[in-house]
Amino acid sequence: MNQLIIHWICREDFGIERNQSPEKLSTVTHNSVFAAHRLKNAVPRLRDGIFLFLRAMQTLRMIIEMRTYKIKTGRRGEFLKTFESKARPEHEKIGMKILGPFLSVENEDTFFWMRAFPDLKSRERMRDEFYEGKLWKEELEQKLMPILEKYDVVVVDAEGLGDWR
Repeated sequence: MNQLIIHWICREDFGIERNQSPEKLSTVTHNSVFAAHRLKNAVPRLRDGIFLFLRAMQTLRMIIEMRTYKIKTGRRGEFLKTFESKARPEHEKIGMKILGPFLSVENEDTFFWMRAFPDLKSRERMRDEFYEGKLWKEELEQKLMPILEKYDVVVVDAEGLGDWR
């Protein structure tokens, strides 16, 4: 799973290949100086977040939700501001691991993010805690759902996916 996510993130977001082994988490191969420069100068939170997320997954089997959100025209910034300031901290407080958001370069109203759980039972418990919680019920649901046009969620078991090349 580590390599699956590393290859996906590096190919899509940085245009490079990243070879990963337990001993050398930072070995990066690239086919252009530009790609290496993009990775080096990536937003620190994104760059650090990717590697922290992967290190956490290295020893654990995880259930990952791959979430794509399409926001009503022109309101992605508003949605993301609330996501980052309110929803993300609440997810993390509950124990969910978050990676993203990743903004679509093809559609200014779309973004992608991932949410990870130790197992399916934990996923159910943590989701219930978030969606039945005071913050969601009294604030976020009324603020975010009206500007969310569409969302898709794919749930995957991160164990045993192997190398993706």
